[in-house]
Amino acid sequence: MKLKIIISSLALLVIAVLMFLILKKEKPESASIPDVPMHTVKIEEVITGTQYTYLRVKESRNEYWIAVINEDVKVGSKWSYADALLMENFPSKELNRTFPIIYFVSELLPAGSKPNQETVAAPLQPSKPNIKFNQDIEIQPVDGSISIDSLFKNQATYADTKVKVKGQVVKVNNEVMDRNWVHIQDGTEFGGKFDLTVTTTATLVVGDVVVFEGIIHLNKDFGAGYFYELIMEEAVVLKKD
Repeated sequence: MKLKIIISSLALLVIAVLMFLILKKEKPESASIPDVPMHTVKIEEVITGTQYTYLRVKESRNEYWIAVINEDVKVGSKWSYADALLMENFPSKELNRTFPIIYFVSELLPAGSKPNQETVAAPLQPSKPNIKFNQDIEIQPVDGSISIDSLFKNQATYADTKVKVKGQVVKVNNEVMDRNWVHIQDGTEFGGKFDLTVTTTATLVVGDVVVFEGIIHLNKDFGAGYFYELIMEEAVVLKKD
C-alpha cells in the first residue's frame, strides 16, 4: 500500500515538473533592452544659444563640451545620455568661438536612466518640425528644376544626383553642425511629403523664394537624432527673389 502511494506521488511530481517545463517554454519572454553604453555627466557650465544649449560637463575626471537642442539645464545637475555625434573644430558664429571637440547629444535623460525599449529598437529620428503644408504657395518652375512632389515620388531616380529645385523658404535653422538648414515648399506634395530640407552655407530668411542646386541623398543619418529619408546637401543658391 505504501509502495503504491510512493509511486503515485512520484508520478504526480513528474507530471507537475513536465507541465512546468512546458508552460515555461511556451510562455513568451518579455523583450529585453540591449545593453546600451550610457554616459553620466555633471553640468559645469551652461551657454544658451538660439538653437542649442552648450554644456561643459564632467564625466569621471574628464571635462568636455556637449550640445543639445534647447534644454533647461542647471549647473551642478547630473544627466545621462547614450547617442552623440562627435564634431571636431566646430565653429559657432553665434558664440564667436570654436570648440576643438564637442558632442551633439540627441537626448538628455535623468542621471542613471536607461533608454526604453522603443528608443533602442527604433532608429533615432529628430522631432518633426512643426511645419504645415501651405497649398497657397505657387511656384513658377525654372528651366531644369524638379518639383518637390516629383522628387519624393521618384526618390531612387534622383539619389546621389545633383538637381535643381525652386521653392519658398518656410523655416530656417542657422549654424547647426556648421551649416544652415533650410526648409522649402513649392505647393506640391506626394504621400503627405511636401517639405524639403536643404543644407547650405547661404543665409536666407522665411519668405525667400530661391532656386537651389544640390545633391540629393536618401536615408541620411547624421547621428545625434538627425535622420532624413531625403535631403538636399551642399546646396548653392542660383537665384533668390
